[in-house]
Amino acid sequence: MRLWAKWLVAIGILCGAAILSAESQSGQELRPERMATQLFQDGNYREALTAFTQMLYDDDSDDTAKVLAIGRICSCYQKLNEVSQSDAFLSRTAAKYADNWQVLSAVANQYLQLPHFGYQIDGEFRRGNHRGGGKVMNSAERDRAQAVQLFWQALELAKRTLGQQTADGVSGNASVAKLAEQMSEAIMHDRNYGQSWRLQVATDLTALPDYDEGWQGRGGQQQGAPVDADGNPLFYELPSDWASAANDGQRWRWLLA
Repeated sequence: MRLWAKWLVAIGILCGAAILSAESQSGQELRPERMATQLFQDGNYREALTAFTQMLYDDDSDDTAKVLAIGRICSCYQKLNEVSQSDAFLSRTAAKYADNWQVLSAVANQYLQLPHFGYQIDGEFRRGNHRGGGKVMNSAERDRAQAVQLFWQALELAKRTLGQQTADGVSGNASVAKLAEQMSEAIMHDRNYGQSWRLQVATDLTALPDYDEGWQGRGGQQQGAPVDADGNPLFYELPSDWASAANDGQRWRWLLA
């Protein structure tokens, strides 16, 4: 074999070794996520729950992995008929990552996706199905308010860490814009079921409403658009900033803008 050919072979071997080494390192980095995902896909939800929980609270996990883990953990609870555990988990996670806007927004999304019914047992709300009695309660409005609060907390964090604010307090960062869109959807959550009049109220960002008795009401006759005392339809103006918004309707307009 000629000398130049030997050199080509040697270079090829070195490049191949480097590629294999990089792939091996990449595989090691993704291993916890892959293992947890495989457990979930195989229906081993108890083991997947443990794996995703470890991944979520591992300081070495990046934010993308943490966001994935939050959704999977809530799915595991539902698959295991332990959805009542979701509330404590989400509350604990939001408290631990109070300075992480990506985690807070992921927790907010879960409050919108969880089943909004449960039972009052020994004075406490237990989400999901329950055998053995108890008063039927629903958490639809409380979950929506919780999501709005968390989205607002995440939005304020993201604006400070990602975007340069303009004079009206709006950021041009794409991630901030996505958060604003998600928060606008949270404000409108369940408002299309004859509840559009609720946009005249401003969701409290400092406290949560009580649980409501009975099942979440989506049936019945539509109430139509809200009107004033003279029967004229109410419209929501675009406020100059968030602070000047008088109600959720104006907040919704500001978030979309």
